[in-house]
Amino acid sequence: RAGKSSRESVLSWSEERGIPDQPNFYLISPEGTLSSYELIRRAKFTLVYNSSIGLEASLLGSPVLCAGRARYTQYPTVFYPETQAAYQQTLEKFLEEERVEAPPEFQEYARKFLYYQLYRASLPFDEFLVEHPTPGYVQLKSFSWRKLLPGSSSTIDCVVEGILKGKEFVLESDGL
Repeated sequence: RAGKSSRESVLSWSEERGIPDQPNFYLISPEGTLSSYELIRRAKFTLVYNSSIGLEASLLGSPVLCAGRARYTQYPTVFYPETQAAYQQTLEKFLEEERVEAPPEFQEYARKFLYYQLYRASLPFDEFLVEHPTPGYVQLKSFSWRKLLPGSSSTIDCVVEGILKGKEFVLESDGL
C-alpha cells in the first residue's frame, strides 16, 4: 500500500534465513490477490504480533496466538501468553496438535470489542474531513476555526472534555 512499504522486504529477510527452503513455506507477495480472510479460514491458527488481523481472525472463530500487546489483548479475545517462554510453549503445543480450538468467548468478546471501538470510541470527524484522492485516505477540508470551539459539535465537545476534564473520549450512547 502506498506510504506503507517496509524498510526491509519480507522476501529478502526470509531468503537470508533460508526460510523459503522449508517445505511448508509459501510467501504471498504484496501484489498477491489472496484474501487474508481466506488464509485465516484455511489455517489451523493465526499468529500475530499486535495486528488488527488478530481481532478479525478471532471474529471469524479462528484461534489466534498473539506475541505482543494489542488494543484487544486486555480482553479474552486471543491466546496471549504472559511471557516469551509461555508463548514458545503455546506455539509448540499448537503446532503439534491436530486441531486448535478457540474458546467461544474469544469470538464473543472480539465482537463486543469491535462494536465498542467502531460505534462508541471512534469519534466522527466527518464534518472536518474529505476523501483524499488516494483510496482509503482522508484530508482536512476547509472550515472556519470557529467549528473547533466547544459547543460546535458533539465530537469537539467530547475532545475538549477529555482534555480539560479527564473524561473518556467516548460519545454518549445514542441508543445503539
